[in-house]
Amino acid sequence: MFYHFQICAHLIFLLQHVVANWILIDNSFTNMPIIENNWKTFSGYLEQFETSFISSTCSENSLEYAILQSSVQQLSKRLSYKGYEAQVIFDVYFDDADSAVESQFKVTYEFKDNFTYSEQQLYQRDYKQSDLIQSSALTCHSTVSNFDFQTVVSTIAQHNKNQFSIKLCLDPGNDNMKVGIRNLLIYVNTCHPTCFTCNGPTETECLSCFQNEISAGRCTCIPNYQFSQTLIGCLQECRRENSIARFDKICVEDKRIKQNVTLFSSTNFNSGYFPLIFEKDEFNYKNSDLVDDDCYHHDFIGKLQYNEGMLYQMNLESSVKFIRIRITFYLFNFNETSSIYILQNNQLQSRITKDPNGFSVENLQKISEMKHFCISSDTLLRVEMILQLFNPNPNILIKGQLQQQNESWGFKYFTVDKGYCQENCEICSDFSSCQSCKTDYKLYRNSCVITCPIHSSNCIDYQDILPYSRYLAKGFYNLNMTLSEIQSYYDMTTDPQLSQSSGQKFSFLNNKIVLGGLLVWNDGSYIKTWTISNPHYAATIYFNLTYGDNYTGNFFYIIGDSSSSQKYGPFSNPGGGQNLIGRKELESTKYFNISLTNFFSNNLYVEFVCDVVTADITKEFCAISEYFIVIHYCPPFCSSCTGFSTCSDTVNNNCNSNQYLVFDSQTESYSCKDCNQPGCITCTRAEECTQCINDQFNLSNGICLCKPFTFLLGNTCVQCNKYCEYCFGDSQYNCLTCVRDYHRGIQRKQCLCLTGYYDDGINLPCLPVCGDEIVVEEEDCDDGNNNPFDGCNNCK
Repeated sequence: MFYHFQICAHLIFLLQHVVANWILIDNSFTNMPIIENNWKTFSGYLEQFETSFISSTCSENSLEYAILQSSVQQLSKRLSYKGYEAQVIFDVYFDDADSAVESQFKVTYEFKDNFTYSEQQLYQRDYKQSDLIQSSALTCHSTVSNFDFQTVVSTIAQHNKNQFSIKLCLDPGNDNMKVGIRNLLIYVNTCHPTCFTCNGPTETECLSCFQNEISAGRCTCIPNYQFSQTLIGCLQECRRENSIARFDKICVEDKRIKQNVTLFSSTNFNSGYFPLIFEKDEFNYKNSDLVDDDCYHHDFIGKLQYNEGMLYQMNLESSVKFIRIRITFYLFNFNETSSIYILQNNQLQSRITKDPNGFSVENLQKISEMKHFCISSDTLLRVEMILQLFNPNPNILIKGQLQQQNESWGFKYFTVDKGYCQENCEICSDFSSCQSCKTDYKLYRNSCVITCPIHSSNCIDYQDILPYSRYLAKGFYNLNMTLSEIQSYYDMTTDPQLSQSSGQKFSFLNNKIVLGGLLVWNDGSYIKTWTISNPHYAATIYFNLTYGDNYTGNFFYIIGDSSSSQKYGPFSNPGGGQNLIGRKELESTKYFNISLTNFFSNNLYVEFVCDVVTADITKEFCAISEYFIVIHYCPPFCSSCTGFSTCSDTVNNNCNSNQYLVFDSQTESYSCKDCNQPGCITCTRAEECTQCINDQFNLSNGICLCKPFTFLLGNTCVQCNKYCEYCFGDSQYNCLTCVRDYHRGIQRKQCLCLTGYYDDGINLPCLPVCGDEIVVEEEDCDDGNNNPFDGCNNCK
């Protein structure tokens, strides 16, 4: 009966999973020139005297950094994110110190608890001039001075607050010393979206809820705020732009969906019900402007009675594949079984019906339901529906099926959002695939982008060059990496000169996190053994090596199934480049693309080695960036192979003709799913049918639609009652529309004869009533008598 109940649910499965993990929520002082980025500066530890933001630039390179000194002793930023842990990573320059008086630099996490401010210390260093022993001043300044450069990974703040401040404070030993700050990243470990506060990421680790009581560590949002979103919490509804609700009512990002129109949201509707078209009840004519107001004198469209409705005609781009409609209904005095129908191009899509317990809905989602604030017997019902489109010109009809004169309905806050096959796509090849992008955009991985990413060749992603390939590792190409992700790229490293190092195994270079880098990697190795779980036949490893500050040593690598694999190198500095960081010397980069053919081992050993004659971590360095490992896996269901199209065993790796192939990224496994869209026999995905079961259906925009005069029952199109054009059952009481040529109209779901016509019980068309003084199409006249001499005889 209903189209797309299952299909619209499948829209949700296209969306990403909500992953409760560390999330980068803020990055500051990373670009050049640096900006305040909403950090406040104060002249003292106490936030009494706000002062101007100060920055400075290294003389040996172009790096700019924020300054703390005697006149600016505090940087502070307030953030609002729901989580249970917080951590900060940043670069800090300790530029000089007093020889006798100790200075203190500290970073704190501050929150408000019962009207009292509390803080947790994330990092602190108390130091004098004698403590600055790194001798690294030339990485920023042109003269040798007391200078330390550190990359700080703070301790983790344990918190259950939704608002907090990060503060960086300096208590200087004298007026000449400074502290510089760059590459400041703030992370939070997030609660489950339904938790108000929590002590862990899962839905059973809530400590408090937004409204309801906690039960076994779980929270549920109240009915009128039943949706939720990571870092935000319970919501009345997902935001309209780039957001959609999953099956579990968690709002997730979906850049396909964009705002389109907002209708009837103001207090007064000066344009009446335009751009909607009023669909009259042909048996109960009304002469009304159809704009009413409630007890607060706020307009709404209504009141609509009996079989009246409103039609909204849209003309959308061909790349729009679904729409999301939200409406707030005013429902007055509904009797049981009275309904409101929503149709798309005469196909029933959704229904609201009065039942003994309130209002039930089919193929739509209740957002909120409450008693009317003016009359307790009336109801305000806000709903959301997602409709897959039959074509780019949908006609949405909202139509009542009411029984009594005192029943009526209306609506306001009518919004329509467009869902494209992909964001910025001009021409789609199917429901979720883009064929051609809009001007200035390039097609990349079925999406449209301004710039092709670094991990692609001619805008083809590294993992898409060969079928069934996937990333084993993908990192160090931007700032969005967590500490655990960084640490996953090495099992061990050879120790640098610890007293002169930055203190970490990574650093920041050219607005990204890199493995190694300045004051990190000068002479030593990074070693990692990766585990590959599924059958494969080859691997490709990509990375860039930066030779920093005119590096004079050589680079080697070992990549194979074990540490005894062949060692390649030496690779010397290619020369050239530009001065990005550190001393005045240049940074140059060499690109590596390493293919392992006939590689079947479950272990991938990777060792990167930088070797210099005289080790000095303050003078030159190596860094790894744009580091990607792509494994070329066997075809689906294949236990061994020698290529993406050759399976060594005899297993059938194709799905049946009535199935489509699905890959689960969580389990890294393939499966075949049945084409279970009604009327569909072959498909490419759940919402994209390519062939219908038989000619009872029309294939339209990937959807099998029953032809007129039939309705869907299971997987078959069944004949409507003879009086119906479109219907939802085979009874004469299940009509949606009537054949206009039969002079019939809808009344209480029946196709009855229009005024001026009668049903002779034999013919499908209704016949004109001659003598009722109503002239209809088949009559020339109707004077209400049988006088053959008055110019009108038998209505002719």
